[in-house]
Amino acid sequence: MIFSRLFTPAYKSPEAAKRKEAIKALHTEKPEEKSVLHELAFNDADPDVSLTALEKLDSFALWQKMSQIAAVDKIKRVAIQRVEHALCGNDQTLLTDTERKAYLLESAGSDLIIRAVEARADLLADMAFTVSLCERMAKPSFTQRLLLNAGDPELTERLVQDTQDTDLLQRLSRKFEDQACLDIVERRLASLREAQEKPLQLEKSLTLILSKLQ
Repeated sequence: MIFSRLFTPAYKSPEAAKRKEAIKALHTEKPEEKSVLHELAFNDADPDVSLTALEKLDSFALWQKMSQIAAVDKIKRVAIQRVEHALCGNDQTLLTDTERKAYLLESAGSDLIIRAVEARADLLADMAFTVSLCERMAKPSFTQRLLLNAGDPELTERLVQDTQDTDLLQRLSRKFEDQACLDIVERRLASLREAQEKPLQLEKSLTLILSKLQ
């Protein structure tokens, strides 16, 4: 009994303060000790011990997982903050820009996407990413804000070339200050108006032809 107490690792101590202190001596480079950190992060009864272990592991994937599954409010709140900080920041060690874009396209919620692109507008320089993000959001208000902030004719052309949303186009035509972008929107509106008028013109022509035949 005394022997087992003498050789019980500090991270297994019944005292949360000692377990938390023991984390400082554990190394993520050592598989066995990394496994201990995972156990403390996800299964320790004390939230401060869990958070200290997560800090030591310093992994976006683990913070993201904890933000979804944490049952303790304190842990969940901190995990959500860390996920948001990683997405909205410039630190490439926790998350590269390629990984940021992938997460925004595949997993992030609408509110987080909006905060991330506002904080990291430079990500929108990737045209394919920006178009895919707008398609995923499927919100005219998001597309409008993005286009007005960017003032980029090439991006405007890509995003409005196939849209049928005349309300969005009309709002953009009233708000765009960039003349090149405004011209693109006006051309798209004219194209939609022409497409709407064609059936009426065809109907009138058919009516005229029939009346002549009679």
